[in-house]
Amino acid sequence: MGYKKGDEVAARKDLGGVTRDSVPAGSKGTVTKTSWTGEPTEATFRVGNESRTIRVNGREVR
Repeated sequence: MGYKKGDEVAARKDLGGVTRDSVPAGSKGTVTKTSWTGEPTEATFRVGNESRTIRVNGREVR
C-alpha cells in the first residue's frame, strides 16, 4: 500500500533516539514526505502541545 502526503499514520512503536525527537507508540501523525515507491519518509506527530516532524520508514508507522 502506498502513502501520499497528507495521509494519517500512527506510530507502531516508540520512535526516537539520539538523532531524532521522541514519539510515543500509538501517536497519530500526518505523512509529510514519501519516497517514489510510496513509503513514508517523514511524518509530523502531535505530542502534547507540540508538533514533532521526524524521519520514519514504512515499518515504523501504519
